[in-house]
Amino acid sequence: MMFTSAERERLRADLLVQARRDQRIASGAITGSAAGGCEDDWSDIDLAFGVTTGISVPEVLSDWTAQMYDRNAAVHHVDTRFENWFYRTFLLSNTLQVDLAFVPWEHFQALGPRFNVVFGAAREPAHFPHPTSAKMSATCLAAIDCGSACISKGALWPADYFLGVARDNALMSACLKHDLPYQHGRGFDLLPAETKAAYENAFALTLDGNELSRALCVIRESMGESARAPTCRMAELPDVDRAIGLAWLFALHVRSCISRNRLWQGEYMVRGMRDNTLGAARLGLGSHSGSQLYPELVPEQIESRFRHTRLRALNLDELTRAFRLLLEYLSSEILLAGVPRSKLLVQTISAFIGFSA
Repeated sequence: MMFTSAERERLRADLLVQARRDQRIASGAITGSAAGGCEDDWSDIDLAFGVTTGISVPEVLSDWTAQMYDRNAAVHHVDTRFENWFYRTFLLSNTLQVDLAFVPWEHFQALGPRFNVVFGAAREPAHFPHPTSAKMSATCLAAIDCGSACISKGALWPADYFLGVARDNALMSACLKHDLPYQHGRGFDLLPAETKAAYENAFALTLDGNELSRALCVIRESMGESARAPTCRMAELPDVDRAIGLAWLFALHVRSCISRNRLWQGEYMVRGMRDNTLGAARLGLGSHSGSQLYPELVPEQIESRFRHTRLRALNLDELTRAFRLLLEYLSSEILLAGVPRSKLLVQTISAFIGFSA
């Protein structure tokens, strides 16, 4: 079941009423697309709350979490942290994503341009310097070097990972040059056609050394000369529950990218979905939390399945094909892991694209 815009609006209004009544919450704001005036049928709910000084933020977050499950049909959640902020993202049974952010009131301030205070007051907006285009370019070239080193050792999955990092940073560098949003692939589809054309061949069509090397060379030639970044590390593998949470979160964004015809951002999101679904599969075979996202050798029973989830071209059909496969594999990992409400979670993510798990 897919949520409607009216349902989303009713729930957002209800959550704000509840926040006003909660004496532990001093301020509230609408953030995200609704605050920026660019909401569409696929947008989620983003709210931020300032917790009264002296009140435990984790305690408030725990109470609100229980409420989201008991009253609002949440089926799973995943956490992130930034500075003093606690972010908890919920997936509801109607596939709506709800992001709730909590922070001590003395740190309640806008972190970006989309921050509309609804009640209470906020501190002066925070100012975080954007990375420079040159820094992104340097990280891109460092990732190319890491990918090339992986190929020389026969570590093809890590090489594919670094190919994605290199391409992401090249495109983020271009976004900064054109004053476009650079995080999470949001500006990739808005880049000039000639810029995107330079990277259309920067995808490895197969998982072999020659093809990976060719794609890395395309990126290096497009970037030209730039200073090297000192290191480019591989991401760490989370625990199973978090890997599953991150996988469905990326999946939600893949769904919206397909619906909005944002192919470049969709490729970025489907890679994140694959990384975390594959990570959950590895953990299910006994890999340890905190190890690298991709080992040099992926177990055969995993590799044979996930090889087919890589995009063979950047088009809507191919993005949808990979998405369907990954939803199927993610459903399997959820059931194998036995996370809370696993059957309901599988039923919910099956509705992302309309197939039955």
